[in-house]
Amino acid sequence: RRKITDTYMAEDDFWKIYNYSFEQGSYTKAFSKFYESKNTSKEEVSRIIGKVKRGEALTGDGKKGERFIFNQLQEMISKVTGRKVSINDPLFFQPKNMTRAGESLEEDAVEALIKNISADVTKNNIPNYAYVGDAIKALRKLPLGTFVAFPAEILRTGFNTIQRAAREISQVETRGIGMRRMAGVLGTGAALPVGAVELGKQLSQFTDEDMEALRRFVPSWSENSLLIPTGKDKKTGKIEYMDLSYIYPHDSLLRPLRTVYNEMAKGEITDENMTKRLLDGGIIGVSELVKPFLSEAIYIEAMADLVLRNGRTREDRQVFRPEDPIGEKLYKGTMHVLDTFAPGSIDQALRIGRSPFKVADKYGQVYDLADEIPGIFGFRNIEVDPANSFKFMVGDFNKRISSARASFLGDTLKGGAISPQNILNQYLGSEI
Repeated sequence: RRKITDTYMAEDDFWKIYNYSFEQGSYTKAFSKFYESKNTSKEEVSRIIGKVKRGEALTGDGKKGERFIFNQLQEMISKVTGRKVSINDPLFFQPKNMTRAGESLEEDAVEALIKNISADVTKNNIPNYAYVGDAIKALRKLPLGTFVAFPAEILRTGFNTIQRAAREISQVETRGIGMRRMAGVLGTGAALPVGAVELGKQLSQFTDEDMEALRRFVPSWSENSLLIPTGKDKKTGKIEYMDLSYIYPHDSLLRPLRTVYNEMAKGEITDENMTKRLLDGGIIGVSELVKPFLSEAIYIEAMADLVLRNGRTREDRQVFRPEDPIGEKLYKGTMHVLDTFAPGSIDQALRIGRSPFKVADKYGQVYDLADEIPGIFGFRNIEVDPANSFKFMVGDFNKRISSARASFLGDTLKGGAISPQNILNQYLGSEI
């Protein structure tokens, strides 16, 4: 287990080290622009920083004076980092390096400053579970949320990156870094998913109406996901798609916006329903945003399926029937709880093992090896099964009918006198 953990951490650290090195190169160029604009040099700036650290007085107040250069350096760093930076700030820390002769020498002040700035960027812009806030750490101890640290870090680093890019763009020396950083955010955060969907639509000859119809038949947890149409199965003729939300890191940032858009795109928009759809989209969008933090934890959800939902999952899939014998309920309930602890890779391996022999699973589903192998990397083709989806759609419709009927009758048949207008108002208010 320790080796697996170390391997995972090593892969995670690789990208942090890469980003740290890349930022050093970028800020080295930015500092070169600073030397040029202030008519100074790296050696001179290092010397000035040393004087300030030792408490020595700086000479000159003109544009070539030491005080002016240090003030300009301090202002640039403060604006880029978003906080007032003094000589006592950790960014100005200079580590001591041991030479071969055993002598301890301080690292060059400018080089140390560039390294510290690069480390600050990496710390705040690259996901790191060690930096989740106290609220998220406390949430981990509650029976709420599933993998709460990951979406929390995506939100933290996503907003930090945008904020950092905006600050860098405001400075001449770092404008190139900021523009590149902002382009990266827009590219991976907006252009990439939009481009992937549009490419899938073009290759599959899908229209906007087809995409709207697709979202009606996918499972509820995928309704607002990043869906890419991939065409039709040649044998069954069923529509296929990929759900890239599983591997797209910025999905936590974009899902609320995508949810609002999907709500607005449902059916024809009129003046009467536009405000309602926008409000509904906003409410659902916020719920999508907080779902990773406030939804039931995996184990608690499984127990709630058995105890609170009487043997049914949140998606209305039946775990056991009320009339099942106690022994069968215990067996099915135990297996349902154990399933929650099984890694998804086990199901993936079982599907790959069955697919060459066309062996159906317990739900009668037969899998194709050509679809399952890419699934190892998150690019699994999923077939839309309208017949199976209709069962859940009809069940959901019947629930809404029952809820609307109960709401109408409960408000109108209380036993007291009620006017025809109130009856009409209650009827209109109990819409499905």
